[in-house]
Amino acid sequence: MSDTNSRGLVEQFLLELRRCLERHHASLVEVDDDPTLAVEPRLFEVPEAPLPAKLLVHRTLRSQHLPTPEYRVRVVVALPKDQQVMIARRRQDANRLSMLGAIDTQGKKIWSQALIHPTTMPVLGAVTATALLYSGTFLLEGLRQTSRRSFRDMLRGEFHRQPPRRTPSVWSDSDMEQLHFDHAHLLGSLEAGIWRLPIASGKLSLSPVDDCPLLGGGLLLHLQMSRELFIIGERKVSADELNTLAHYLGDTPCFGSWSEDAKGYSFRCFAPNSVGTVFNLADHYLNWGLQWVQQARSLAEQYPNLTIYR
Repeated sequence: MSDTNSRGLVEQFLLELRRCLERHHASLVEVDDDPTLAVEPRLFEVPEAPLPAKLLVHRTLRSQHLPTPEYRVRVVVALPKDQQVMIARRRQDANRLSMLGAIDTQGKKIWSQALIHPTTMPVLGAVTATALLYSGTFLLEGLRQTSRRSFRDMLRGEFHRQPPRRTPSVWSDSDMEQLHFDHAHLLGSLEAGIWRLPIASGKLSLSPVDDCPLLGGGLLLHLQMSRELFIIGERKVSADELNTLAHYLGDTPCFGSWSEDAKGYSFRCFAPNSVGTVFNLADHYLNWGLQWVQQARSLAEQYPNLTIYR
């Protein structure tokens, strides 16, 4: 793919993203602080977002000297200053709830990213719009609505609203049966509407949920992996470090977060009902989960290179 074609792909993505934002009565505004600078990276803002939200589009460093350019899109949403210390202290707990992006180590922002690819354009536009508009408030509402008891339930993936209010997931039992049929070669299982796939290092699941905080119904991707996979030499790569690696170096779209608990490492990613109209979105999420199964260990092995490659 030539540089001209790659730039066209970027413009195609931006057009799709603007369409998705318009459905939420929001817009994408390009920021040009210094017109003398090169055209990359390009910085955008969403003025209507409830929290300061920025979008960065740039060519990856690893492709700078290659004939085929590669472009990455990053979402950064700033968290309220009066909440940052609390979120930083409870970062592992909060990252279990932050399922549209990962929290940075200082609790100042939520970030997510993806490489722009023509085959994922509609789903990438829809999910990026959701992250720009809701990733911060999704986390804050989840923390606000949980009592001590229900908070533990939420960490186990059992979501409770205070007071309870259910919004049925648009992913029905028949949708999950179709997903199971389409991916029968994976030898997964379907029980009570939840698709599960055992893997050598843990398990992967996709499940419709009806009561996630703020956004209500949707589809939850949950990947659990053994912590032994993330011991590189004599050092364990932490979930925080894995989130940082995923943001800067990940090849797989990362609109969720890694966290650690007694069972090991978990990656959670949530697709709300508002993106349920995107064709084959569940299939894309399943494929992203499978890619994380393959890439998580190799990503952890790149930790020494984090300051070199972005």
